Amino acid sequence: RIDLPAVTLPREAWKQIAFSVPDLEGDQVHDIGWKIEIAPQEPPWALGKVYVDDIRVTGPMEYTIDLNRQRMEFGEPTPFSTNDCDARLDQGMLCLRTGKANAAQAFTGNYYMRSASLEAEVIVDAGDTAGLILRGQGCRRYYALGFSGRDRVSISKWEDGKRTDLASREFPWMYGKTYSLRAEAREDCLTLRIGNETVLEVRDGSLAYGMLGVCQGEGTASRWSGFHIAASV
Repeated sequence: RIDLPAVTLPREAWKQIAFSVPDLEGDQVHDIGWKIEIAPQEPPWALGKVYVDDIRVTGPMEYTIDLNRQRMEFGEPTPFSTNDCDARLDQGMLCLRTGKANAAQAFTGNYYMRSASLEAEVIVDAGDTAGLILRGQGCRRYYALGFSGRDRVSISKWEDGKRTDLASREFPWMYGKTYSLRAEAREDCLTLRIGNETVLEVRDGSLAYGMLGVCQGEGTASRWSGFHIAASV
């Protein structure tokens, strides 16, 4: 628990309290709230009322996800929600494996993120489709940016569970090698970077907001780490 500076509440008057969530060094926010204390000079008991109204969590966000600090809860690796895959945490990595007849996703973050960037490192051990998700509105509607076949990368749009490639090109890649991916959405511009190279850029504004995450195709095994998120809602 991180305690922020104390605030003295006036009697019989409203007071606005605002604070910024501090850097959590790769951990996640589990709860945000208040602890009410009486002044030390008061008796050991007190009667009274405190009214709390109009709670808002707003503003841009930027944070990392340290998978060494995450855990499995109800069969899911925090802070992700997965679909159609076996997901686990192992040696500071998010490990995903899908069967032979389905695609899979792991979502994280606010549902209403608009301008956003997601960086992560990936190792593909089997299969040929693995990438980052932008503006995910569920397992059937999202943008996928990354490896889309052997020696190929794409920026794709999934709608009603059907994939459409918006941009695609050849890009040799290898199993067992670590690749740094960066996906970015700014208004209707979608960009994919691998390492220091911008490999694809396209414009499409049909999905205006959504969650971030990772996705992969059927029969794929991948390992993810080094997540960095910057976004606004």
